[in-house]
Amino acid sequence: QTGAAVRYSSTVEEDMLYVAVPIVRAGAIPGVLRLSLFMHDISRITDRFRQGMLLIGFCATLVALCIAYALSRKITRPVRMLREASQTVAEGNFDTRVFLDSNDELQQFADSFNYMIEKIKSLFNEISLQRRELENIISSIHEYLLVLDSEGKIVLSNDSFKKSIAKEDPEGK
Repeated sequence: QTGAAVRYSSTVEEDMLYVAVPIVRAGAIPGVLRLSLFMHDISRITDRFRQGMLLIGFCATLVALCIAYALSRKITRPVRMLREASQTVAEGNFDTRVFLDSNDELQQFADSFNYMIEKIKSLFNEISLQRRELENIISSIHEYLLVLDSEGKIVLSNDSFKKSIAKEDPEGK
């Protein structure tokens, strides 16, 4: 059988690793190969191995962090663009669009966002047009026009009514 032992060598006066391996030929053992190595040499080899493994681990960690950073930027940039566009729309600017260079769910989301903004802009323009038409109709009526809510407060009035009470803005009163 193969055997190994660490023991002190009185010849060289140092700890040594001894390994013995039988030489097998045709089922017989004609001899044994016996090797020895200084323990300080083995320590130096294991120290270099450990340093190499630490360097490899450090490099692998650095590469993994770089890849993670690049991937996170790839994901967060479109999300940030969509967030900023949403804030711009919330401030009333309906000319905002989001253009992404990808073929994933975020691109579909950006396309849906752009479609939604087009619809909102169209509806907003339609409501503004209807409101202007209503204001024109109301202002063209010569009689007093007054619309009250359920609490009796003025919601809407025409110019004839405002001139008669000498108040510029009776709404809410």
